[in-house]
Amino acid sequence: MLCPICKVEMTQTVNTGLYMCLQKREKFLSELDIEIKYWDSVIYVNHDNRIHTQIYEIPPYKFTIQNLTNFSAIEKAELSYKDIPFKVSDSFLWGYKKILEIDAILDLPWDNRDKVLERVKGYLTFS
Repeated sequence: MLCPICKVEMTQTVNTGLYMCLQKREKFLSELDIEIKYWDSVIYVNHDNRIHTQIYEIPPYKFTIQNLTNFSAIEKAELSYKDIPFKVSDSFLWGYKKILEIDAILDLPWDNRDKVLERVKGYLTFS
């Protein structure tokens, strides 16, 4: 199975049916003034060999698509803790917050970041 974002072969994890893109990435999010680390995608295939859940990360957004229930969610990166008096890892400082739920399966051009971000802007404008 190829990653829909980077087109690299995904690796099956120790959990049966769970595939993960191992392309670890880093991106500086200027709006948060923080660098985040992430993987492109995770896909779960159920026992019937049908895709059950897809998770895509295209910072600052994360997309969760549940194929069997026709549900999608878009989350946006945000700071979890703003003023911490001690040094912590960057991954402790941020997380995703759900900003939109859709009763449909999102079908976006995952390998084209600019088009995905453009479509998200449209969804948020008209929701």
